[in-house]
Amino acid sequence: MRTENDDSLVDDAIETEPYDLKHEVFELMNGSLINANDYFEKLRRGYGSAQQLKSQIIDHSKKGIKALGEDNDIAEAESRYILARQSFEELEQTFIPSDLLWQLMNDSGQELVELLVVLKFYPVLMDTRRVKSVQMPTLEELSTSGITPQMILAGNADAISELGKMITDIAYRECFSTKEDVIALWEHWIEIAVGLRKMLGQFATVYKIAIDASRRVSFRNGKRESEGFHSKLKWIDKLIAMNKRNVVEMRTGLHI
Repeated sequence: MRTENDDSLVDDAIETEPYDLKHEVFELMNGSLINANDYFEKLRRGYGSAQQLKSQIIDHSKKGIKALGEDNDIAEAESRYILARQSFEELEQTFIPSDLLWQLMNDSGQELVELLVVLKFYPVLMDTRRVKSVQMPTLEELSTSGITPQMILAGNADAISELGKMITDIAYRECFSTKEDVIALWEHWIEIAVGLRKMLGQFATVYKIAIDASRRVSFRNGKRESEGFHSKLKWIDKLIAMNKRNVVEMRTGLHI
């Protein structure tokens, strides 16, 4: 039962001025997000910077590989690798949502590893260095720069096809005078590719969600295909089989 005293308390709580509920809700919640626009602006700038850094890394990787294939310019390729690594380290520090940073880091990291592997195996392809003299950084050494196992595996897989693409440029540049010279170059590539494929194959049973460095899909011949690790393995197998057949045809003159 309410008493007179209770009624007086209620009366004291009643606003004498018009009560605008929606305005007060807006003011309350707007006050809790007072710095939100600054936060989103920082994200916008961070994303723009991250995309620019990713583009720089891809550009350095492609130009480094091109310098090797077209000009035999190892110094330029090494310089491009250093620049790409610097951009990668900057990318890691950008302020963007973690899911976006994950994809940009993986896209860029595998490009960085791709250039590194091509740099290391280019002299082997050219038969100017034996594999035993090649020094590859360890996972622990690479991880200090933000490189993950997923990036390393994806970069190794992409390096196989990039080394193969260089052969036409190398053969043209070196003015190979005999078919045997070209065949020898392709045989070197096949041996390198098979060796790298064997290493990659050790991880073929790892779950896709754990090993993929990309969540993207592409369309080839009208089919939806993942750009993940297992798809790269299938592509490598096709490349090796195709180029083995090409070598046999060059040797025999037969079309098989």
